[in-house]
Amino acid sequence: MTTITIVPEFAGKTLTYKAICGNQETSGLTPGQALDLMETSLIAEGENMGETLVILQRFRPDNLFSKQQQERLQELMEEFHQ
Repeated sequence: MTTITIVPEFAGKTLTYKAICGNQETSGLTPGQALDLMETSLIAEGENMGETLVILQRFRPDNLFSKQQQERLQELMEEFHQ
């Protein structure tokens, strides 16, 4: 199964989305655009796209994680993907 994670990126005041699959990354103006670019990239490399799990992380507070916890998670994710 192929796993693709989509995370928002802030470049100044511009919001874009990064799709990450293993060591590959693609960026788009929307989560869908980033996902489409990743799918195209994976197919070009001969990846079998039979089953794909997509995780879209919005980094917003909810009933499980506070705003501070979400912000820290986003910082850690950005460090991990650099």
